[in-house]
Amino acid sequence: MVENQKSMLLSGHTKFKFDDCYAKLILEICYDKFKNNISIKDKPDLRSPKNNIGIEVTNIMGQGKKESLTLWYKNPSVSESNQKRNITRMEQLGVTFENGVPRFPIIKYDKGLDSKPYLELYKAIKNKIQKLNSGYEIFKSNELFIFSDLFLAPFDEIRLVDRIKDSMSEGKIKFDVIYILAFDKLLCYDFNKNTCEQKYVLNQKAIAIKARKMAESEETNE
Repeated sequence: MVENQKSMLLSGHTKFKFDDCYAKLILEICYDKFKNNISIKDKPDLRSPKNNIGIEVTNIMGQGKKESLTLWYKNPSVSESNQKRNITRMEQLGVTFENGVPRFPIIKYDKGLDSKPYLELYKAIKNKIQKLNSGYEIFKSNELFIFSDLFLAPFDEIRLVDRIKDSMSEGKIKFDVIYILAFDKLLCYDFNKNTCEQKYVLNQKAIAIKARKMAESEETNE
């Protein structure tokens, strides 16, 4: 899993990583087959024994975006003085506010599917393919969940298929399914069925807060 020292709400010493908890909750919300049927492990990060599915989780957001989201999701549970401090730090990272709602810096897509955010996506998939082929437990369906801040133009989700396949080309074992969370959409690429399904993920802040509490609870119980 990508190391996020500042990212996503929790320090690195927790047993359950925030991203793993967040991905688990999103999958349980979006797919009936995962409800009450995902455990958090390692290599891969998530497992659904009933479905014989293993899911690795990674995050390709820029460090500034990760830190900003961390601070924003923390704000409901900290003091007013810390809230003001967090907002000041977010503004230093380029975030603006409109009626109390954060607006994150615009990401450039000046080179289409070769723009930097997409290059980070391909790089992450290649990295996880190498790990999948070097000692990870193998399941009937090997899957990958990617947190991103990709803004997909119309039809980009279809155009991405070949680039994703190219990113997996060096591995003998490939991911059967790749999920990409892009703003409010969860893309599900099923390479066995040759399909790309989209689901909207609403109330992400509430889900993130629940994931934070889940990870903190596990740390407390250790």
